[in-house]
Amino acid sequence: QNTARIAPENLPSFTTNTVKNPVDPGDIRKTVDVGDGTVVDEGDRVTYSVKYVNTTDAPLDVTITDTIPEGTTFIEDPDDPLNTPDPTGTLTWAQTIQPKKMMEVRFTVRVNTGTAGTTIVNKARISAPGITAFDTNEVRNPVRPAEQKEVSVGNGTVVNVGEEITYTVSYVNDTAAVQSVRITDQVPLQT
Repeated sequence: QNTARIAPENLPSFTTNTVKNPVDPGDIRKTVDVGDGTVVDEGDRVTYSVKYVNTTDAPLDVTITDTIPEGTTFIEDPDDPLNTPDPTGTLTWAQTIQPKKMMEVRFTVRVNTGTAGTTIVNKARISAPGITAFDTNEVRNPVRPAEQKEVSVGNGTVVNVGEEITYTVSYVNDTAAVQSVRITDQVPLQT
């Protein structure tokens, strides 16, 4: 940012408006090891990475923060015991990055039980002195929904001979692509 002071002869001096030009924050990319948009299952391990390249001509004191995504549990890394989230679930890494050099951080989580049918979402935040803080790209992974089969009289209900029973099978396409799906079901014995 820059502000000028002007002092004309025989007139009071004054200050110009301040102009701000953000510094190019560098090359940054948020990734997930299973692939952005890939369907995951409850219990799966998922590793997130952030790569930042300082594209400026000066060293930068970079801070990367990332929050453990909702619906997951942090897995401690025995090779990096200091890499643990604070009580709010936020991980913080700070490092001086030399010009044209890269900083990479990562952490691993497990997809929680009870998350079927939801989507795990994650992004990180980058900040450095003189640079406006910004968010990385967002990665999203749907959690496979449990397959559903229902019976009109209720599962486990005793039925009478001659009673009509309706079975319903449902499937949700939790991918971003059109899917060709075939559902098969065998007619129960004694019906």
